[in-house]
Amino acid sequence: MPAPVIEECEASDSDSEEEECGNYEGYACDGYMMDDCEWDDFDEITSLDDVEEKKMEEATNERMENTSAGLRMKQPKPKSRDKRGKKTEAKPMLPDAIQYEQIIACQTPQGFWELSPSLEQHLGFEPNTLLSLLQAVGYRSIGESKAKEAERQLVTAIVIEAFLQSDSQSWKNCSAVISAQDWLRDIEKSDVSSCYILGLSSNWRAYARQILATRSFDSLEQSSLNSQVSISSQDLWIGF
Repeated sequence: MPAPVIEECEASDSDSEEEECGNYEGYACDGYMMDDCEWDDFDEITSLDDVEEKKMEEATNERMENTSAGLRMKQPKPKSRDKRGKKTEAKPMLPDAIQYEQIIACQTPQGFWELSPSLEQHLGFEPNTLLSLLQAVGYRSIGESKAKEAERQLVTAIVIEAFLQSDSQSWKNCSAVISAQDWLRDIEKSDVSSCYILGLSSNWRAYARQILATRSFDSLEQSSLNSQVSISSQDLWIGF
């Protein structure tokens, strides 16, 4: 007699899914790990697609916040503007801008030159450039007559050094330059150089070379010296 056949009963799909996944009514996890879902959101989430969509949205928002923070960190600070305005630098000495003939025509019979805006232009400077250098050290404090002499000595020294730096031997050895050198030498031998008293340099020709070699006059160092000089002019004077 054959053994009785015992039929196996298969659980319905709904039962197996409920046992396998733990699909509770009102929640749709579909095998999704419970720890990965936030409990406060279960009342609104109805499917796995909603869970994934929400997580992608959160990740996107996080990336955007990080990117924005990075841009804010990399953004350079705006440069502060000088409220006093941009400082205009004097133009440099240009040898090819020197008007030799016009300069010689301005020389006095004594051998010196008078400081003037037109003469400064002949030398290749902006008008009042040399005068501003003297004003910066308060040159009028040495007296009106000595201040006038300081103007003459400065511009004469500039002319001498400018001509000596010329590529033309005719300008270097012209009579105007020779007479100017004699005049300035006699002035600085006879008394303490006003250039030294003003604290500019040891003598006017040394200061003139410093000016011609410097592209920006604002960078010239102007140290203050005691106006009471006890050294004799013979010991102080330095020959050229």
